[in-house]
Amino acid sequence: MTMHGYKDFPKDAKEVFKDVIDEFKLKVIFESPTEIIFKSNKCVIGLFTEYNYVQLSFKENEEAKWMFLGPYLEARYPGEKIIIRQPQENLGRIEKIRFSLDEELEFVKKYCLPILSGDFSWKERYNL
Repeated sequence: MTMHGYKDFPKDAKEVFKDVIDEFKLKVIFESPTEIIFKSNKCVIGLFTEYNYVQLSFKENEEAKWMFLGPYLEARYPGEKIIIRQPQENLGRIEKIRFSLDEELEFVKKYCLPILSGDFSWKERYNL
């Protein structure tokens, strides 16, 4: 285990996101105990972990800047009340990260399918 990651993070991420990886033909282009980055011919998706949670980021191509889920949701779904569930406090750090992976998968399925399909038409409204 590194300071903030854990060695099985990439394996766990690939397992949780297996259906999305297969459906959108995502290929791993980088992995470490704190991050895993996938690429397709439509976008680049990153899952990053530090401390007790996972952060989902994405970009249109490898040269673009990373964009984050919160500002994306505000740009794409303005005014919609979106709730992010938090893990129970009594869970250990790795269990919290695994919980967060599951939560990020739900966000991808519910809100990020346009990104995986290459739709970045909303990016003019994206404010970081």
